[in-house]
Amino acid sequence: MKVTGKSKYAFLILALALLCTISNTYAQQRQAPSVDEIVANIKEDLKLTDEQVVKITPIVRNQIQQMQVIIEQAQEKVRGQMLALEQNTETKLAQCLTPEQMAKFKNKQQGSQSSQAANTNGKSINATRSGK
Repeated sequence: MKVTGKSKYAFLILALALLCTISNTYAQQRQAPSVDEIVANIKEDLKLTDEQVVKITPIVRNQIQQMQVIIEQAQEKVRGQMLALEQNTETKLAQCLTPEQMAKFKNKQQGSQSSQAANTNGKSINATRSGK
Protein backbone atom coordinates (compact mmCIF):
# COMPACT_ATOMS: atom_id res chain seq x y z
CA MET A 1 0.00 0.00 0.00
CA LYS A 2 1.39 3.38 -1.00
CA VAL A 3 1.51 5.97 1.79
CA THR A 4 0.69 9.46 0.55
CA GLY A 5 1.09 12.81 2.25
CA LYS A 6 -2.67 12.94 2.75
CA SER A 7 -2.78 9.61 4.53
CA LYS A 8 0.16 10.62 6.74
CA TYR A 9 -1.69 13.73 7.89
CA ALA A 10 -4.93 11.82 8.43
CA PHE A 11 -3.09 9.19 10.47
CA LEU A 12 -1.38 11.90 12.53
CA ILE A 13 -4.70 13.55 13.36
CA LEU A 14 -6.34 10.28 14.30
CA ALA A 15 -3.34 9.33 16.45
CA LEU A 16 -3.51 12.69 18.26
CA ALA A 17 -7.24 12.28 18.87
CA LEU A 18 -6.67 8.79 20.29
CA LEU A 19 -3.85 10.03 22.52
CA CYS A 20 -6.07 12.80 23.90
CA THR A 21 -8.86 10.32 24.61
CA ILE A 22 -6.54 7.87 26.38
CA SER A 23 -4.89 10.63 28.44
CA ASN A 24 -8.24 12.06 29.46
CA THR A 25 -9.60 8.64 30.44
CA TYR A 26 -6.50 7.86 32.49
CA ALA A 27 -6.62 11.23 34.24
CA GLN A 28 -10.25 10.73 35.23
CA GLN A 29 -9.54 7.33 36.73
CA ARG A 30 -6.76 8.56 39.01
CA GLN A 31 -7.90 9.75 42.40
CA ALA A 32 -5.60 11.78 44.61
CA PRO A 33 -5.74 10.99 48.30
CA SER A 34 -7.91 13.29 50.39
CA VAL A 35 -6.52 15.72 52.93
CA ASP A 36 -7.54 13.35 55.72
CA GLU A 37 -5.75 10.44 54.05
CA ILE A 38 -2.57 12.47 53.56
CA VAL A 39 -2.61 13.72 57.14
CA ALA A 40 -3.27 10.19 58.43
CA ASN A 41 -0.24 8.91 56.51
CA ILE A 42 1.95 11.73 57.81
CA LYS A 43 0.68 11.14 61.35
CA GLU A 44 1.51 7.47 61.15
CA ASP A 45 4.92 7.93 59.47
CA LEU A 46 6.09 10.74 61.75
CA LYS A 47 4.23 9.68 64.91
CA LEU A 48 2.52 13.06 65.23
CA THR A 49 0.62 14.14 68.30
CA ASP A 50 -3.03 15.17 68.00
CA GLU A 51 -1.94 18.79 68.46
CA GLN A 52 0.45 18.50 65.52
CA VAL A 53 -2.28 16.94 63.36
CA VAL A 54 -4.55 19.91 64.10
CA LYS A 55 -1.75 22.29 63.06
CA ILE A 56 -0.71 20.53 59.85
CA THR A 57 -4.19 19.76 58.49
CA PRO A 58 -4.89 23.32 57.22
CA ILE A 59 -1.35 23.48 55.80
CA VAL A 60 -1.91 20.31 53.79
CA ARG A 61 -5.40 21.46 52.73
CA ASN A 62 -3.98 24.77 51.51
CA GLN A 63 -1.20 23.03 49.57
CA ILE A 64 -3.70 20.75 47.83
CA GLN A 65 -5.93 23.69 46.92
CA GLN A 66 -2.98 25.62 45.47
CA MET A 67 -1.79 22.58 43.56
CA GLN A 68 -5.29 22.15 42.08
CA VAL A 69 -5.21 25.76 40.83
CA ILE A 70 -1.81 25.17 39.24
CA ILE A 71 -3.02 21.94 37.62
CA GLU A 72 -6.12 23.66 36.23
CA GLN A 73 -4.03 26.53 34.83
CA ALA A 74 -1.67 24.05 33.20
CA GLN A 75 -4.60 22.15 31.71
CA GLU A 76 -6.01 25.37 30.25
CA LYS A 77 -2.62 26.19 28.72
CA VAL A 78 -2.32 22.71 27.22
CA ARG A 79 -5.88 22.91 25.85
CA GLY A 80 -4.99 26.18 24.13
CA GLN A 81 -1.82 24.71 22.67
CA MET A 82 -3.67 21.61 21.49
CA LEU A 83 -6.38 23.74 19.89
CA ALA A 84 -3.76 25.82 18.05
CA LEU A 85 -2.03 22.64 16.88
CA GLU A 86 -5.34 21.17 15.74
CA GLN A 87 -6.21 24.32 13.80
CA ASN A 88 -2.75 24.43 12.20
CA THR A 89 -2.99 20.79 11.21
CA GLU A 90 -6.50 21.28 9.84
CA THR A 91 -5.25 24.17 7.70
CA LYS A 92 -2.48 21.97 6.31
CA LEU A 93 -4.89 19.10 5.70
CA ALA A 94 -7.22 21.42 3.80
CA GLN A 95 -4.37 22.01 1.35
CA CYS A 96 -4.07 18.26 0.72
CA LEU A 97 -7.64 17.00 0.83
CA THR A 98 -10.55 17.59 -1.48
CA PRO A 99 -13.42 19.68 -0.07
CA GLU A 100 -15.49 16.49 0.27
CA GLN A 101 -12.70 14.71 2.13
CA MET A 102 -12.20 17.71 4.38
CA ALA A 103 -15.91 17.84 5.21
CA LYS A 104 -15.90 14.13 6.04
CA PHE A 105 -12.77 14.58 8.16
CA LYS A 106 -14.36 17.47 10.11
CA ASN A 107 -17.50 15.41 10.72
CA LYS A 108 -15.39 12.57 12.13
CA GLN A 109 -13.46 15.03 14.31
CA GLN A 110 -16.68 16.53 15.68
CA GLY A 111 -17.97 13.05 16.48
CA SER A 112 -14.75 12.23 18.28
CA GLN A 113 -14.89 15.47 20.28
CA SER A 114 -18.52 14.84 21.22
CA SER A 115 -17.56 11.43 22.56
CA GLN A 116 -14.72 12.92 24.58
CA ALA A 117 -17.01 15.60 26.01
CA ALA A 118 -19.54 12.95 27.01
CA ASN A 119 -16.79 10.92 28.70
CA THR A 120 -15.42 13.85 30.70
CA ASN A 121 -18.87 15.20 31.58
CA GLY A 122 -17.25 18.42 32.80
CA LYS A 123 -15.39 16.77 35.68
CA SER A 124 -12.04 18.09 36.80
CA ILE A 125 -9.45 15.78 38.24
CA ASN A 126 -9.85 15.17 41.95
CA ALA A 127 -12.31 18.05 42.33
CA THR A 128 -14.49 16.13 44.75
CA ARG A 129 -11.68 14.99 47.01
CA SER A 130 -9.47 18.06 47.36
CA GLY A 131 -11.89 19.95 49.55
CA LYS A 132 -11.91 17.47 52.43
